[in-house]
Amino acid sequence: RENNFHYNQSEKKFFINSNEFVPFLNISAEDALSMLAGGFDRNKIVKKKAFIKFEKIGVDTNPLCNEKVAIITRAIYQNLMVSCVYNSAAGRELFDRDLAPLVILYDGINWIFRANHLGASGDVKYKNFNFSRIISIIEKPNKVGREYGLDYDILWNSIVPLEIEINDDLDDSEKERVRRDYGMSDDASKILMTERAAFVWIILNQWKIRYSGNEKLLGDNYLLELKNESMLKKVGAIS
Repeated sequence: RENNFHYNQSEKKFFINSNEFVPFLNISAEDALSMLAGGFDRNKIVKKKAFIKFEKIGVDTNPLCNEKVAIITRAIYQNLMVSCVYNSAAGRELFDRDLAPLVILYDGINWIFRANHLGASGDVKYKNFNFSRIISIIEKPNKVGREYGLDYDILWNSIVPLEIEINDDLDDSEKERVRRDYGMSDDASKILMTERAAFVWIILNQWKIRYSGNEKLLGDNYLLELKNESMLKKVGAIS
């Protein structure tokens, strides 16, 4: 693989030739992200049999693109910018976004990265992006200054409380099932937890917790309800 790297005499380092790089092994983007987050695991490469029987539930309809994931994770490691076209959940018009990727996240279902959206309209500059929603992406040589990092991400550095209550319209057997599923004590009706303000929207939607942002979608079909919405709106955790 002589074309995979080149040696920079001035910096005394090897650098990847991203346009010509050919990997020795084919590793899925999901496995690569898991190892970047949790450490090297050779079993993900050699694919030996598990110690006990294991099956993955569900069909992977939108596997992550290795090349796109590689560009983003390299940018995080090297403090570089990327330019990408992103298909947001809101379905607005597609356009190029200049991003400074900062950290990778996993919510149990989706791999996400948090980035500073340079040139974003409005006050919100730090946002979460789903890897699978990237349409196209290119690396940029621009170094990212410290002022664009997580130290200045207010929502990332703010820990906020979430007050969540069982839907009072559920009958007693349904409430008991909710308590078991969410590890609540007997006769408890509320869950009190703290989390980064940057994660609040993800938790509310993943758990299908009813609040003003999804009440039309959920209707009466919900198990849990957010009780401190006004406070979370004041700190910018939800809009």
